[in-house]
Amino acid sequence: MAADTLRRLNNLLGTRDELLAVARLLGVDPETNIFINRRATELEVRRLNSTGRLGGAKVLSVATHGLLAGEIQGIRQPALVLTPPEIPTDDNDGLLSMEDIFDLKLHATEWVILSACNTAGADGSGESLSGLSRAFFFEGAQASLVSQWSVDDGATKELMELMFQRYSKVQSIPPAKALREGMLALIEIAVKAPEKSYFAHPHAWAPFILVGDGGGYPPPIISP
Repeated sequence: MAADTLRRLNNLLGTRDELLAVARLLGVDPETNIFINRRATELEVRRLNSTGRLGGAKVLSVATHGLLAGEIQGIRQPALVLTPPEIPTDDNDGLLSMEDIFDLKLHATEWVILSACNTAGADGSGESLSGLSRAFFFEGAQASLVSQWSVDDGATKELMELMFQRYSKVQSIPPAKALREGMLALIEIAVKAPEKSYFAHPHAWAPFILVGDGGGYPPPIISP
């Protein structure tokens, strides 16, 4: 079963610290705004959606595994991994699929951050906009940060912190500019800290692209 496979996925050790750092930088209470481990379930997402809390969030950040359609047996569409239940049901199977996202109402969401692997992957529909990005866009999100391939846990955590350091200081800054400046800062860390030299490699920062109304700033161009 898919739920058994989900339980065997590697733990992403940096995701908790990443989300706590984002909460701190945005000035929100992690006790009421961060949902991890047993609180990170499909049922909780549905509850937050039905009460309007999810749709009222200006920034929605998800740090987890991202799955392509067919990557795990029984998964027919792109999905984000949540905490799987002991007994899976149709309403709580441990996945936030593209179909589930189409049920969300994100009327105030300016920016969705999908800090996960392959969240810009195609859904097999032939549409120019990929599955998860398209779903969040159709449900009201103005912009989505998604990844084009597998991402490094440590580098992604650092990039998200650097990006939100800039976004939280000047919240009128376009998301695309915050992302670009975060990428450049990540590369700068690699120059100054030899133990983090791999941060300069495009694999550490180039997977992420912004889809939607993010301000139109180009990514850094690096030439050896």
